[in-house]
Amino acid sequence: MDLTTSSTQASLMNAYYRAWSVRRVATAPLRGVMQSTTNVLWIGSYFELAKPWADASWVLLDLDADMLMLGRQVLSGLPAVLGDIRHLPFFERFDTVVALGAVTAYLLDDISVECAAQALRSTLVRRPTARLLIDAYDSDTIHATNYFNGRGEWFHAHTRCTHTVETQHLSKSNGVFLTTLTIAEDRGSEIHSHRFQFRQRAFTGSDLAGAFEKQGLRLLDAYTDPGQGRLYQTYALV
Repeated sequence: MDLTTSSTQASLMNAYYRAWSVRRVATAPLRGVMQSTTNVLWIGSYFELAKPWADASWVLLDLDADMLMLGRQVLSGLPAVLGDIRHLPFFERFDTVVALGAVTAYLLDDISVECAAQALRSTLVRRPTARLLIDAYDSDTIHATNYFNGRGEWFHAHTRCTHTVETQHLSKSNGVFLTTLTIAEDRGSEIHSHRFQFRQRAFTGSDLAGAFEKQGLRLLDAYTDPGQGRLYQTYALV
């Protein structure tokens, strides 16, 4: 079953993110860029992380319409834009841009990374204080964690859920892999299973930084969390 085809399935996937994924994100890099909490573009669906800071000046952006609808519920009706990180509909609009939740994992080739870096740079206002925060799966450590090769249990709408995740390398040269996620809802007399697959990509910090710096961004801070298989990078304009 394709989890991207209905709002019900999007709600289940969002519950998976909240219960299993969000807690793996390091919050220190996010706190570091939240010196100014106004005029922020929030990209991706880890909406719970934004709640301590979000205000009416924020804009949400995601590639999935159902996820955007959930984001507006979590963040009190903030403006929400359906969009692609590679082709953002803004120009010199935001003081801070945050793309957490490994949005970069869907940049499967170097051209996509280049387009995303150009688009993200263009959204920032031309000020020394403008900041961009991204995270990514760290190619050196992500496959050693249980995030992509393991099992977990959590609850969604008072229903016990279990999930299993498996990965298969598709290209070791550029870090692309296939993820298979199965979520089972225990509804007492019935088990409802949902399965979907997607291609993702892990990066080395130097490869990602090199691509972004070529587009006129300057790496200010880098942090790798090997226990969770993620890396974080904060940029300013050159």
